[in-house]
Order: sequence, then C-alpha cells, then structure tokens
Amino acid sequence: MESKSGRLICFLALLATAAGASSPPDLGPDPETLNGFGAGTGTPEPQRATVDGERLFGFAGIRTEDDLREVSLFSNVVLLNPISPAFERLVQLARGRDMRVAIAWDGVLFDTTATPYRLRADYRQRFLETVGSAPGLFRDLVFHQPFDEPYWNGLTEEELDLALGLMKEVFPGVPTLIVMAWPTLDIRTGSVPSDWVAFDLYFVADPVTDPMYQYYWNRMRSQNSGKPILVVADGFYSSGHAAAGISRSEMGAVARAYHDLFESEPAAVALGVFRWTDSPPIEGTRSLPAEVVREHIAIGSSITDRCGIPASEDPLAGETVLWFHECRFYARVEVDDPRTTVGVATGSSLTEESGYFWFFNESNVEITVKVLDGVELNGYCWVFMSDMTDVNYRLEIRDVWSGNAWTHSNDEGMVSIRRDTMAFPP
Repeated sequence: MESKSGRLICFLALLATAAGASSPPDLGPDPETLNGFGAGTGTPEPQRATVDGERLFGFAGIRTEDDLREVSLFSNVVLLNPISPAFERLVQLARGRDMRVAIAWDGVLFDTTATPYRLRADYRQRFLETVGSAPGLFRDLVFHQPFDEPYWNGLTEEELDLALGLMKEVFPGVPTLIVMAWPTLDIRTGSVPSDWVAFDLYFVADPVTDPMYQYYWNRMRSQNSGKPILVVADGFYSSGHAAAGISRSEMGAVARAYHDLFESEPAAVALGVFRWTDSPPIEGTRSLPAEVVREHIAIGSSITDRCGIPASEDPLAGETVLWFHECRFYARVEVDDPRTTVGVATGSSLTEESGYFWFFNESNVEITVKVLDGVELNGYCWVFMSDMTDVNYRLEIRDVWSGNAWTHSNDEGMVSIRRDTMAFPP
C-alpha cells in the first residue's frame, strides 16, 4: 500500500475535474436515502454482517512492533505484507494481542517495478514458498488482498483471477478482498471477483452527505450486491486535503463521518483506516492533532469493545488503567513514595462505572473510583473516589472524547475521600 501516496495527486486532479464539470454525472438517489435500509417504512433493519461475530477496525501502514502495540489497544485487525522484514514478529505480536491478521500479497505475487505492474511469471512458486516457509504464520487469517487498487494500477482480469484462484486453492476458507479506486467504478461494471469489496475516495469532508462519494458508494454496492463491505476511511493528511478545504484539526470530524457510514451499512464488516504512520509527503493519523487521534481511538473502541490509548498519546496509559463508560473515560495512578518501588498502580474493573487500584498485590485494594453519568441531573459527569492508603500517589481521570483531565494528589501520610459532581462536561 506504500505506492498509494504517489498516486494522490492523480486522484486530486480527477476530483477537481469531476467537481468542475459543467454537466456532472447522474449522482443517483438522494444521499439521505442511500443508507436508510427501511428506516421509517416499518420494515425491520437487516442483521449486521460480522466476521465470526466480530466487527473489525484497523489501520494500514503498520511497520514496526511499536506501531502495532499502539493500535492494538483499540483495533482488532491488522493488514501485513509477508515481504516486510518485521512480518514474523508482527504476526506473533498481533496474535498475542488477540488481533486478526490479514495479508497483502502485492510484493509476493506482482512485480511492482514494472510499468504497469504485472503478475510475476513465478507467482505460484513464490506464493507457495512464502507460505511453506512458515505455515504457522498464515493460519486463522481473516482475509487476503491480492493487490491494492488492482484495476487502477493496470492489472488485467486474467492476472487478478490467477492470483485469487491461487489464494482460494491454498486457503479455501479465507475470504479475498479487492479495494477499487473510485474512477474504476465508472470504467469497470459488474461484480468484482473477490469475496469482499471496498473502494476508496479521499479528500471528502463527509462521505455520508457528499454527492460524489455517495454516487460511487452506491455504484459499488449495486454492482456487488450481497458481498461484505470493508469501508476505507480517510485517516491521513496531505496537500490534497488542504486543497479540498479540510484542515488537520477537522480530520476528526472526517473520521466520525466514515464511522457513521460504516454503522449505517448492514453489509459493512470492517472499517479500515488509511493510515496510521507517516509516508512522506503524507501524515498518518498518529501525527495529527491529539483530538483527531482521540476520535479514532473512540471509534475503534466502540467497534471492537477494546479500550486503549497509544503510547504516542499517553505513554503511561497501558494495561494498568481503569476504563469507564464504553471506553470514554480512563483512570490511572502514579505512585511516588520513597517507601515503595511501585511506580504505577494496577487497575481492576468492577462495573462499567466503578473499579479499584492496587499497589503491592491484587488482594489489597488501595483506591476505589467511580465515574457516574449525571448529565440528566446537572449536566456533568461525576467522579467519586476514596483511598485506604497513606502512600503518596497521583490519580488522573481523563475524558478520551475531549482530552479533559480530572486529577487528585494524595500526600504521604494522608487519607482521601473526594466527590466532584462537576468533574466533566457532557
């Protein structure tokens, strides 16, 4: 997927051409009607598609173990390429964190130095050798992607069919995915030969209401009726966004709009964000303003039921924190007392609203914390805490949505009880 950054200027030119056309194409049904699926008609909504009971959320552009550790806290799938030097370590780390692994095969099957790209003459041998060299790395895969934007990159139907056929031969139970560049939805008609389908169109502030995006979204759906959909979300920043009038700080709203699109589509099984890391000249999600990163964290947590903060956002918010209210709030405790070597307390959850921290062993409760939703009563979320220790510590509770923090420090030899019914605005 690295080659995509070099094609963004071409995409932007196409977007500008389409936007400036005196007679735009028929954009199909009104955007507000495209994703209703029976809303207001009295008919029940279709059951949501899932993968083994899960909906998937993840990022492209994961290169290192540190990248993966960050996103694993709030995502449950990762797309990896076997030609990556870190491939084996990344697969092992992903599985250790209960993440699903998908494989991008472009570097193995295709010659990316050719113009246009071509299926390698020895593609079959390379594929079998790659899988055979470490078969354990290729078990329990969630999907295969033969090549990113294959039609846009000049691959032929025959080449793609050969690649997909080989994947089905070796991995008969694993779905295949084709991501289409939006212009090819006008050039190529009919269903794609993969099991899952996706398309990408970037530099759009709101894909739910943008007429051009909805036109191509509707074309993809109608041409591939019945196929599970991976929604490709715009999570990077480049000159194309600036030209479209989208600022870096507005990328959080863009992410939320893609999430709304994902939630509105029963056939959507995954929301994949392009991309987490930088690939000059584009910036990845990780490099965007903190509020944008928090928006992606909240979206990922809501889809995967995982709570987490990447180290780039908060180095101390790891597996020792307490989470409240579906990953909106987290609490952590730093211990700074000359009588102990404990640096960070360990949190244990009791309910969606409450939990406790321990310092020395898990049977010895030191601090209890409760975060309540009091918005209907006074417009705020409330914090209650009490401790049963005289150790010097600092408690911080943070709102992932806003970034606001509530803190309490306990001096050595003191015991604390606090109640704050105006701790966080809604």
